[in-house]
Amino acid sequence: KPQGYTPVATLTVDGKEINKITIEGAPDIIDQTTFVELESIDFFNVSKKRNTFQKAFVLPSGVSVVDDIDVVKVKLNTSEIANKKIKVNNVVAINNPENLRVSLVQPLNVVVCGKESTINQLNDSNFYAEINLDGKAEGEQSVTVVIKTRDRDNVWQYGNYEAKISVKK
Repeated sequence: KPQGYTPVATLTVDGKEINKITIEGAPDIIDQTTFVELESIDFFNVSKKRNTFQKAFVLPSGVSVVDDIDVVKVKLNTSEIANKKIKVNNVVAINNPENLRVSLVQPLNVVVCGKESTINQLNDSNFYAEINLDGKAEGEQSVTVVIKTRDRDNVWQYGNYEAKISVKK
């Protein structure tokens, strides 16, 4: 999840909200267990409207759920979230020991999400495409990028993006 954003979620099983489950297993493990994690949610898949996910429990070895529940429906409260379409022109290269010059061949059109109060303060120039140059050579190539901003830590990209870049000495 983005560092500056802590989502509120509702968990349901068969349409009924839950906040506790019963687990069983070795007493020494059960005694030390105060909470059970769920599989993580990739925030590149979270937007204002895309906010519901099916997730399984992540249990210690030898522990099981007594209630015979395999997955729960996780619904994130996105009432304070907004989506915004932006055009990214700037690029920052990481893992660039040779100080190669990198540029986008063409701007990237992307969707970013975040707290509405934050995202409305940002414009295209606040964002950049981060590119990992590890193992990349000179020339034009398509690479996976991560959209970031220097200004806020509670904003994230929605979706996965590839960009055509030019790498020069």
